[in-house]
Amino acid sequence: MKTKQETVIRGIACSILIEEITETDPSGRHLFTLSRVYVLDAAGKTLVRQSRLPNASETLKREIRRDGIQVFHKLQKSAKLK
Repeated sequence: MKTKQETVIRGIACSILIEEITETDPSGRHLFTLSRVYVLDAAGKTLVRQSRLPNASETLKREIRRDGIQVFHKLQKSAKLK
């Protein structure tokens, strides 16, 4: 069974989309987790980070709560470098 959770964090110049996909087998055992972070701006949707670690999206949410706008700037710069 596959579950998908999306969180959008709105910013002034851009927004961040955090997408987490988790798959389990029929007996309920965890098979894998895939977290992707996108920057949404006028140019479109740009992938800036991807992780297979469980709860990677929670880590990013904590960073945003702690550091605020600085996380947006860091993600926006890394999106421009790619």
